[in-house]
Amino acid sequence: MPVARAGEPDMTGMVTAPPRRPVVAGPKMPARLRGRAFPAALVAVSLWAAVQNLANLAVPRHLVDELVYVTAGWRYLHGQQLPLGPAAEFTVDNFEHPPLVKYLFGIAQVIAGHPSLTAARLVAAACTLATGVVLGCWIGRVAGRWTGLLAGALITLVPTHIPGVEYRFGRYAMLDPVAELFAVGAVAAGWFWFQRRGRAGWRWAASAGVLAGLAAGAKANGFLGLVGPVLLGLVLVLRERRELIDRLAQTVAAGALSALTFVALYLPLGNPLPRIRFLLEYQLKHVEDGHLIGFAGRVTAHPPWWANLWFAGHGLGSVVVGVLVIGWVAALVLRRDRLVGWCAAALVAPVLFHCFLARVVLGFYWAMWLPAAIAAAALGLAALARRSRAAPRGVRSGAAALLIGALTWTAGLAAADTWRTLHARPVGTAHLPKVMALHHLRGEVLAGGLYNWEFTGVPLPGAVLYQVPADLSRVDTVVIGRPRCRTPVAADVRAFLTANRGALRPVYRDHLIVVHAVRARLRAPTAAEIAAQPPWNLAAHC
Repeated sequence: MPVARAGEPDMTGMVTAPPRRPVVAGPKMPARLRGRAFPAALVAVSLWAAVQNLANLAVPRHLVDELVYVTAGWRYLHGQQLPLGPAAEFTVDNFEHPPLVKYLFGIAQVIAGHPSLTAARLVAAACTLATGVVLGCWIGRVAGRWTGLLAGALITLVPTHIPGVEYRFGRYAMLDPVAELFAVGAVAAGWFWFQRRGRAGWRWAASAGVLAGLAAGAKANGFLGLVGPVLLGLVLVLRERRELIDRLAQTVAAGALSALTFVALYLPLGNPLPRIRFLLEYQLKHVEDGHLIGFAGRVTAHPPWWANLWFAGHGLGSVVVGVLVIGWVAALVLRRDRLVGWCAAALVAPVLFHCFLARVVLGFYWAMWLPAAIAAAALGLAALARRSRAAPRGVRSGAAALLIGALTWTAGLAAADTWRTLHARPVGTAHLPKVMALHHLRGEVLAGGLYNWEFTGVPLPGAVLYQVPADLSRVDTVVIGRPRCRTPVAADVRAFLTANRGALRPVYRDHLIVVHAVRARLRAPTAAEIAAQPPWNLAAHC
């Protein structure tokens, strides 16, 4: 009797199943490796991010804003804040900004037992890492754990530099890294809010409101990231009258909780209303006056709308921007879902505000809104990787090469930044005491082309003079700032260098300063020599 072949019916009408291939132990190994790949990648990225953001926090030179926030935080925790002055003036207590970040910096210093910039930087760096965790958990829960890991890795490892700052911006004791954490938390909570109904929806709405209030309490514009997503969520339920009413009620409740949280943060300092009024008046005056910055070969107090984008492009670099653009295009073309829209909506209000409403631009404003852009890019890159598997062989190979090349190059940039961080050494005025000790320089220091605050906390044996003094006999060290954007060297200092060229011996230089030791009698420049100096171009090196 003939035997039916596999896949054909036999005499009874039953289809014969194809013979099962013998199971061998070999194919199980890749499955086990795949199961271990994600935990291994998670551990590797986590350790790398910790090193990238926490190593050598004490080494980089301080920023002027860091000194302000750290001092204010110490004063807050010790009840030393002063009465408010006119809104047009800076205050030692920094009431021109909300207090939350300075509380955290103050607590870190109290734990350290003394005023400490490093302790405050530890808070900022920890918030940067926490932002990566929150972003990764949110995106990972919705779009897959590998996509979430990619988003978290990008936000904690990609180099983010601003003018005048040598290392990742999230390592510095600034307001933005802390505000960024709460802003990302608010956007993530907002997502789950509009995905839930009933009591769960109300709980997530309350969470989003509190987090938005904390973000605003860290930096006044921190709540902006939630505005676009909430409006998008309301638009998506316009046709469902009952749900729209519920969502509107939840939005009102979230807004009220956000405002209450913001006001409550001022209570430890006394009456909140005068300080909040001072903040608003100061910021409005700041917008009116502008802020002098240098970029793209120019110096202006009211830059054009694209200045923020210019700073972002130069802060990330062309390679990282290219990777993000690939991800954004892929997200819009291949994914096109609510999560991509949610991330895009989180950028709308901040971009509109900073580019077209606020007339003040600083080189780091863009960094606070980077997580939403990175989340959208991670979604697009993951979608591109998945779609390429089902594409024809040539397309699949090209997509794979593009993805691998882009991510490898980005990882290489991050690795180079990690190497720089691990080998960080003091530069500029922070290294000046060692230079003076090495060359036995103990007199007064004549400085030019540097800001006064750059000498804050630098232990020098003699007084620092910022103009050519009448008595030069006590000066044995001359420190001149290297040419940089928006930092002039006074005409009398330049004339002094020209007049005493033979009496000065360069003993140290880095990318910030040149140190000269005095080896012969100095003389003050004449009025004619000073007048002969050409005008200083503030826009040079911008």
